[in-house]
Amino acid sequence: MTKASIIINSYKNNPDYLRQSIKSCLEQDGVDIRLIISTVKGDSAIEIAKSISNKIIIVKSAKPGIYEQLNKALAAVNGDWFAYFSGNDIALSTKIADEIKLCGDEKSVCYSVFHVTDANLKAKSMAMSMDYNYVQHLKRNYVSDVALVRRDVLARYGPFRLKYGNHAYWDFWLRIAEGEGEKAFVRNTKPEWLYRETLSSQHVVRKGKKSLQKKNKDLRIKMLRDHTK
Repeated sequence: MTKASIIINSYKNNPDYLRQSIKSCLEQDGVDIRLIISTVKGDSAIEIAKSISNKIIIVKSAKPGIYEQLNKALAAVNGDWFAYFSGNDIALSTKIADEIKLCGDEKSVCYSVFHVTDANLKAKSMAMSMDYNYVQHLKRNYVSDVALVRRDVLARYGPFRLKYGNHAYWDFWLRIAEGEGEKAFVRNTKPEWLYRETLSSQHVVRKGKKSLQKKNKDLRIKMLRDHTK
C-alpha cells in the first residue's frame, strides 16, 4: 500500500474541529497514512491526538508559528507523498488516493478543487482553479497549501522560507515550478476537501485590520520580486 505523510498544524484549535480534521486524515481510502500533529508544548492538541490514536506522531515546538511548526515537523515525514492540513480542514476520504493516481509517474504536485464552508461545514462556495501556468501563478496563488507533493520534491525544495510569512507556501510552489517545470503540476477538478471558514481564519482576521493587510501585501511583493528579478 502506498504510504503518505500528513502534517496537521494546530495551536489553540477548536477541539471538535481538530478531532474532525484528524479523523478525516486518518480515514483515507487505500493509502497508509502517517499522521503528524505539529503543535506547541502544553497545547490541547497533544491530548486530543493521543486520545484518537497512539500511532499519531506528535511534534512539539516551544512557541507557535505556522511555518516554524511545519518546518520542525518535516523531519518526521516519510513515505512517498506529503500533504499539509490545518486543524480546521477536512479531507474527503478519497483525497490522497485520487491525487496520487492523477500524479502517476510523471507529476509531482496535485492540487484539488475544494469546498469553502461555514464553521458548521455547510458549503458556501466552490474554490476553483486553473491548469498550471507559471506566469499566471506569479499573479495569484491558486495552488492550495493542502496540495499533495512527492516527498523527494519536498526534500529538494523545503524547508519553507519563513521570511515570506503567509506566502511561504506560494514561494515553495513557485520554486518547484522553476526547478521542475510546469509539467510537475496537475489539477484535480474533483472536490477533495473542505476549507472551514471561521472568524479566526487568517484572511477573515486581516479584513478588519489595515496593518495586517499592509504587512501581508509587503511580504507578497517581496516574495514575487525575488522570483522575477
